[in-house]
Amino acid sequence: MMYEGLFDYLSKNTGVKALVSSRIFPLVIPQATAATLLLQPCLVYSRLDVRRQQKFCGTDGLVRSEFQLDCYATTYAGSQNLAAATRAALIDFRGTMGAVDVRATFLDSEQDLVEPDPGLYRVVQRFILWHDESP
Repeated sequence: MMYEGLFDYLSKNTGVKALVSSRIFPLVIPQATAATLLLQPCLVYSRLDVRRQQKFCGTDGLVRSEFQLDCYATTYAGSQNLAAATRAALIDFRGTMGAVDVRATFLDSEQDLVEPDPGLYRVVQRFILWHDESP
């Protein structure tokens, strides 16, 4: 699965790992971790969209997946540093993520946000990954 491959790749990337250690989560920050987040940045990933190409003879194995990465930190600079690390790890990536053959990776958009209630800065990045799901 692509989400497993993305997690595997990001958790082993030296630039990302140096900033978040093992604080990479699917969909949301776990409640127990949210209290300790005030000390360290973290990364949250979610799959937004998957498109499979329909052809005359069936569905193509080349799939387009859109992922959102949320880079959280207690400072604006911290969120920007984590976003820069994820950009460096993913932009124009081609190769294997876990067991998934990734053909192309593109940064589609990037936006700065603030979460005033917990006092966190966030950079939202949307990446497009083309990958093979052929059996």
